[in-house]
Amino acid sequence: MNLADHDMLLGAVGQMYGDMFLSQNNRPKSTSYLDFVATNIHSGRIMEMLDKKEAGEATKIVGSFCVYVPEEIVLACDGIPVGLCSGADWATDKVEEHLPRNTCPLIKSFAGFKLGEVCPYIESSDLVVGENTCDGKKKAYEFFATQKNMYVMDIPNVHDESTLVTWKAEVKKLAAKIEEECGVTITPERLKAATHAVNEKRRALQRLAATRAADPAPISGLDSLLTVQAAFMDDTPRLTGAINDMAAECEQRVEAGEGVAPKGTKRILYTGTPMAVPNWKLFNLIEKAGGVVVGEESCTGSRYYKDLVDESGETVDEMLDAIAERYFKINCAVFTPNDQRMKDIVQMARTCMPTVSSTWPCSSARSTRWSRLPWRRPPRRPAFRLCTSRPTTPARMQANCKPGSRLSWKPFRVSVPAASPGTRSCRSNRRLRTKIRGVPLSRQPRALGKPFPRLVKRFVKELYVGKWVIEQPLPRTFEEFNEQRKAAFIRVKDYKQAGNRLVGFLCSYTPLEIIDAAGAASVALCGTSDEVIPEAEKVLPANLCPLIKSTYGFAYSQKCPFTYFSDMIIGETTCDGKKKMYELLNELKRTHILHLPQGRDRAYEREGWYEECRLLKEELEGFYGITITDDDLRAAVRRRNRLRAAQLEMFALQANQPAAMSGVDLMSTMFAGTFSF
Repeated sequence: MNLADHDMLLGAVGQMYGDMFLSQNNRPKSTSYLDFVATNIHSGRIMEMLDKKEAGEATKIVGSFCVYVPEEIVLACDGIPVGLCSGADWATDKVEEHLPRNTCPLIKSFAGFKLGEVCPYIESSDLVVGENTCDGKKKAYEFFATQKNMYVMDIPNVHDESTLVTWKAEVKKLAAKIEEECGVTITPERLKAATHAVNEKRRALQRLAATRAADPAPISGLDSLLTVQAAFMDDTPRLTGAINDMAAECEQRVEAGEGVAPKGTKRILYTGTPMAVPNWKLFNLIEKAGGVVVGEESCTGSRYYKDLVDESGETVDEMLDAIAERYFKINCAVFTPNDQRMKDIVQMARTCMPTVSSTWPCSSARSTRWSRLPWRRPPRRPAFRLCTSRPTTPARMQANCKPGSRLSWKPFRVSVPAASPGTRSCRSNRRLRTKIRGVPLSRQPRALGKPFPRLVKRFVKELYVGKWVIEQPLPRTFEEFNEQRKAAFIRVKDYKQAGNRLVGFLCSYTPLEIIDAAGAASVALCGTSDEVIPEAEKVLPANLCPLIKSTYGFAYSQKCPFTYFSDMIIGETTCDGKKKMYELLNELKRTHILHLPQGRDRAYEREGWYEECRLLKEELEGFYGITITDDDLRAAVRRRNRLRAAQLEMFALQANQPAAMSGVDLMSTMFAGTFSF
């Protein structure tokens, strides 16, 4: 420890605490426990943990950065779980020698606390458990592993049954690691007791949170925030008792109509980035300005305590599965799509806000940046789709089509339906104004099961089926394009008009062999121009990766012929920016998301990737109404391997002096290989 710098840090934190917390009016008396926690957070609590280790009452101190790390497992091995997230800038110059300057401040903060040697929790930890909830953390942990004994958990990118199976395996792998580090075998009795203790802490926090729905609010947002922050560091049984005391006093204050602010005070529901000690400034600003924070949808808020672990399990495996299921419900921003988080926010607003009209939504920059909030969504575009009471495929269209039938109508607005069961595709709402020849309708519209005007529930995804052609027009802004772009649009339109299939992709992880086997051409859609970035920034954050903004901008502005005429797009979870961009891209064009594993050292990760490839095959089969055979795949693999072999030979020639071609020509040739159009 650097004691001189540590004392300087504590002096500043102590001053902040006095100015922010002790100056509050009409605090509940039971919040004096928080003063005790703040006073001892870097002194008495550290001594207490070390004394327990020395006395044999505890085995190891296990630090973590995220609510996804199950503290029940650490407690079951007689370990002490502590949170290591930092809420202040420290040693930033040293951190930026190892991490990029534009890394998230929260990440640079904990790295700075380690490099500056000012955090006794980091220095006391025998094992640090990380998790790959974002790109920044994944890379930061590679550096942090050079400083501390480190273990990283793999978090899935999507919520579904297959990823739940993977997550359960990950939790059991963590349990084995903690057992190894602590030298303790987890028994049913140990795990049941630990689960119950943590559930009691969550129940106490739920009880306290419930009182904040009253008007006037019985406790401030500042004190509520510190209570959850303390839950990451303080002794679990002691803290649980203190929170129940606070909840009991707050319940009495609610009955008496007593609050920390007058009745009718503007009520704030916060959502976004977690706030680690001593990051209290936002809540302090809100409440000093005359508002009151009554709820936090964040990892230092409701996500930490809103769900309990099912305690009915009898075996260790059953209980670990129950723990995994509980933590899988945490709606972290890592997941895509993340509709449940939006539902949670709405539910919290209904619960915490007696008078909705007096509610001010308050989001952190991170939350506003990534949340698909209504005022950041792209505007709805006129859309055309046919619909039946069941998923429509080109095969069904051809079976129902009657040559010579014709129908056209004007564009209309529709609600976006969910994807077909069993697919990974998000909702689709491609922008089209079109006339149709060969509509798959029987002689009477009612033959489809419902009156025709109400049949807008399922959408036709294929533009061409045999000789019955759906004519897709050029973009409305076509005449504004230069001649080169106009020619590209005409060429792709003619290609599609001939009845060909076209699938866009954005990453080399996309198995192009499967697209080839489906009889579709594949085109790379990554944007390489800043021309459309202003259009993208109408929806996406300005500080997002330019490659992602360019890609989305071309789709949003309809300036890329390949994006515009693609039947569907294949995306993948290679970075946080893409994951969230795809949610918005899905509203413009059907997009199937490939869930990539976070690592390669787990056997189930390879199996998960096999499953993703199989799901892509099924998606294309269902979309086009075809069957991809083994022979189709073998032929596609052979063609792709021949192309790769030729590319490798071309690279080998570059070793000659002089090189066989310029770098520009080499890149152009390689880029051309991403188009089978």
